[in-house]
Amino acid sequence: MIGISRLGELCAFTLVMLMTAVFAPPVSAQFKVIAKPSSVGSGDSVNIFLRNDSYESVSGFLTSIPTDWTVVSASNRTEKGRYSELKFEETKDGKVLIFGAKSLRFGDVILLKLKASGTEGRSTVTFSPFITQATSDVFRGSTSVVFSPTNAKSPRTLKNRVAVFGEEASQPVIVDIPTEFQIAYNIPYTLSAWVKTTNVNVVVLSSWTGEEDDDYAIEWVLDPLGYLEFYRGYDSKHVSMRSKSPVSDGNWHFLTFVYDPAEEWSRLAVDGEFVDSLFHVYSSPNNTVRELGLGGRLSVPELKEIGVFSGQMDMLRISPDVWNSSRLKSEMKRPNLTSDFVLDFENEGLNRAIVSTLSDFSFGRNQIPVSIHLSDLGVQIVWPLTEPDVIQYLVERSFDGVRFDQIAVIRPVLSDFTESLTYNDPLTSKGVVYYRLIPEYNDGPGDPTPILKIGLGELELRNTAVLDGNFPNPFNPSTTISYEVRENQHIRLSVWDLSGQMIATLVDATQSAGRYEVPFLADDLPSGTYFVRLVTDSGILTHQMILMK
Repeated sequence: MIGISRLGELCAFTLVMLMTAVFAPPVSAQFKVIAKPSSVGSGDSVNIFLRNDSYESVSGFLTSIPTDWTVVSASNRTEKGRYSELKFEETKDGKVLIFGAKSLRFGDVILLKLKASGTEGRSTVTFSPFITQATSDVFRGSTSVVFSPTNAKSPRTLKNRVAVFGEEASQPVIVDIPTEFQIAYNIPYTLSAWVKTTNVNVVVLSSWTGEEDDDYAIEWVLDPLGYLEFYRGYDSKHVSMRSKSPVSDGNWHFLTFVYDPAEEWSRLAVDGEFVDSLFHVYSSPNNTVRELGLGGRLSVPELKEIGVFSGQMDMLRISPDVWNSSRLKSEMKRPNLTSDFVLDFENEGLNRAIVSTLSDFSFGRNQIPVSIHLSDLGVQIVWPLTEPDVIQYLVERSFDGVRFDQIAVIRPVLSDFTESLTYNDPLTSKGVVYYRLIPEYNDGPGDPTPILKIGLGELELRNTAVLDGNFPNPFNPSTTISYEVRENQHIRLSVWDLSGQMIATLVDATQSAGRYEVPFLADDLPSGTYFVRLVTDSGILTHQMILMK
């Protein structure tokens, strides 16, 4: 029997819960984009992967796409692994309504396949989840994805060949493995490859014949939602591992499988990170891998439920070593191929069945080594002159690591005495700033350098000096720069142009506390924007000046 006080507590708790349910504001359903292509070109297949990250189930979503894009298909995978096709209908205002037979629940992953065209500028795709009620559909917020156009590379910059597997292919390419690299149950190894595709529900590579009773050591499959799955079969059993995110997003991914028979561990990695592991005893002495099927299985009796791969592949490797986490990251960025079996697809005659093409894809080769640090001139970027056929370098800056703006163009002057180039950015903002370089050749741009990041908290001033500015401003051809020194210290006052080149040093001396005025004459300079820069013992101040002739 429940006591009176206890019964009162239960009633009060129930009342509070009912009031919360009635008066609480509706939860906004949130779709999270978990994978998408980094850029889109005209005619590209575009896969966008969404996940319902809200605990609220939704009936479907309304998507807005560019006018010259089309929806190819939409599918869904629940947290329990059930797949289903979604329906889509175009609305009167040109949007597309996407829905299924059942609600999209928390954790469901949606694959939206689009066909792009006319992508000269940025393209935006928007998703608005909705809940169907008795009289109308109620929308729950929206998520947008912005795609940058793919920059067409000139043939001059395409130095790397990759294997191409077409959608029309009906048979895999069979690759013989040299005796010293053949895979056996008691031999450790690491298998890796770079793969780029928008394919789903296909075999990427395999050592299986497809016959149920045959043992096999390796099979990479892209499931119906584009996740990478590894399979191994023995004693009529199949064991598997799976990636945490889709890889069929049209980007290059570094896929790796590591087998350690001594520890009885197998591990799966994507882009330098281990994502799944498998502990099991695998003993199949009669299953030595002497050949691999690229783009499919070793034989194709009748592939009814799974297709043949289409996409691109590069740097297929079999290493006799067990790669740990640090080795994995190192091999991804700077591959050491001295003791490995390697298919880099550079030699077209190596296997006539493999079709290869030139690509702008690179993985740590021929990168411009760039360094960045803080100096009394601001942020200083230095890089060597390693490529004599570069006509200029574009310096780009970003405050979020995503949207970059060009801030300078540096044209190298080749001589016996010039070994490197330097750009000084007179930026004094606090926080983190990102930079990158883009080399340009006579026939087009090259690949951007890896993004450089630097924190500018060190530039914070202790107010030991004040830069008042210049008067007049704009000016022609002379102006006066004024500043205040609040304690005895070394002062350096200089003028810079927009390309980061220093025009003149006006003061470079120790000064006592007081106010100062320094004239600046710009007779020989063209009209434009310039910066006056005040460097003290405690920090840096800048001020913009406009010369108008």
